[in-house]
Amino acid sequence: MRKRGKMAITALAAIAVGRQIIQGASWVSTVVFIRDTGARVPAPPLWDMVAVVAMGLLVWWIWYELPGRSQVSAPQNAGSVSTEPEPTIELKQEISELKAKLGQVATVDAKLHAENIRLVDQIYALRTESAAHVAKIHQELFEARAQLADANNQLHRQEQQRTEEAAKQRQRAELLEQAPQLLIQYSNAGSIETLEFINDGPNAVVGVDVGPLTWKEDRVIGLRSQLPPIPPRNREAVQICFQDSPHSTTHMDTFVRSTIPPDASSVSVNYQNPGGTLFVRDFLLKSFPDGRLVWNPGPVRLQN
Repeated sequence: MRKRGKMAITALAAIAVGRQIIQGASWVSTVVFIRDTGARVPAPPLWDMVAVVAMGLLVWWIWYELPGRSQVSAPQNAGSVSTEPEPTIELKQEISELKAKLGQVATVDAKLHAENIRLVDQIYALRTESAAHVAKIHQELFEARAQLADANNQLHRQEQQRTEEAAKQRQRAELLEQAPQLLIQYSNAGSIETLEFINDGPNAVVGVDVGPLTWKEDRVIGLRSQLPPIPPRNREAVQICFQDSPHSTTHMDTFVRSTIPPDASSVSVNYQNPGGTLFVRDFLLKSFPDGRLVWNPGPVRLQN
């Protein structure tokens, strides 16, 4: 409607302007004719010229000024009834479809967000579990290293003990190899009993100590004098006193034959070498019908 009004006003203004232009043209042609003939004519009326200018200004204002003011004043009339056309059915359907797609996109976005949260939680749980597993492995590795260190220390101690024991065994073997080899012979000449000590070893025998006659009981064998050191390959004889009870004595060979079962009695003799190493040797006593009492020697041993 506004556009049609503008066109109508413009048409009227054009008619008026055209009329004035025609009148002006007629006046110009008359002026030219008179200029050529030399006649005088009156000037065109001033009102007609003012009317032409006013019509031009009106047309300019309608086409250029009025639309701008209408656009500026449009927000002030927001409360008025809108003349915009209603959306078509196709446009409404397209809008509905767009809204549905936006809803689907929002749903997918929410699902993706939830899946991201689930993955983050799963990764955190895996990291926690992995950290606990790594800590457990480190603890087991620490314990294994500690056990290995203990085992190595134990092996080292065992090796050291074996080395020390081997050294002791070598030392014992050397001492036994150089030990005095003490032998004993018994003799009975009537009322005198003697023991003859024979050194068959490379070193002297010192500090001989004859132990008791032993079987299931013990009987004391006393030396009547102190035995001096016995050099290698030498012998010394000493009289003895055999006590068959605390208050009586008898011959040793007679007591062994009559009281002790055969091969059941023994005597341990302790002695030293000049260096103070202690040795011990056991003798098994064996009696014979002819009156002999033999002292069979066992191996020489180091005293503990």
